[in-house]
Amino acid sequence: MASEPKGFELVPTNYRAVPLTASGTVIGTVDPSALPAINDSSHECETGTKTPPHSRSALVWIAGLQSGKGLPIEKRADLDSEDCGLDPSILATTVGSTINVYNDDAALHRLVFKGQPADSTVTMPFFNTGQVVASERLTKRVGFVDITCARHPWTHGAIAVFDQPYFAVTDERGRFSLDSVPPGSYTLMVWRPDLDKPIERKIQVSAQHTTNLNIGPAGGEPSVGDQTAAGEIASGTKRSRTIAAKSRAR
Repeated sequence: MASEPKGFELVPTNYRAVPLTASGTVIGTVDPSALPAINDSSHECETGTKTPPHSRSALVWIAGLQSGKGLPIEKRADLDSEDCGLDPSILATTVGSTINVYNDDAALHRLVFKGQPADSTVTMPFFNTGQVVASERLTKRVGFVDITCARHPWTHGAIAVFDQPYFAVTDERGRFSLDSVPPGSYTLMVWRPDLDKPIERKIQVSAQHTTNLNIGPAGGEPSVGDQTAAGEIASGTKRSRTIAAKSRAR
């Protein structure tokens, strides 16, 4: 499953944080049928364990938003190499973050990072379990970083680097949440490494309301989303905690 997007790129927004006198929330679900089917890996790692199935998570973000809430205070994210796979397979973060790359395999790996956000091609060799490399070279600019392993060609992942805070990675059930969004009309983007370009959906965000969005099969009618007043939940919609990066106690 290729990781590098082919038909588009992330671009800087010149984003600035401003005090918000009013805002809304976007919660939603990316229906698995909206994305291509995934053929899971049948490869066996040198650890004696098969590489885990590819993640069904997708990257979600609001395009073109140039002002709003402050950027995340946490400027560190974790990426694990485990059983010749990457967890998470999509890592979303902001410019200037430190990426901690962990090796949990008693196996040889040579991870290669390529993309606009990196200073240049970054190579990280690993040879034993418990190794960690912390790098700020992978998040210098907005864009995508493609991750491969020179020793395991089925190993793929991506890092998405933003200069604005309105992004999320869905959980395995496709759920996501974006809070403190300034009122207005926007385009919500949904992408996974096996898509040449994102799925786009128009959304309308109102002050003190929650926009509930279900992103169905590709080619379906775009929706601005159903809205409920703050504190209410639309029928059939569950609030969820968005997983943007794996958080681990080390």
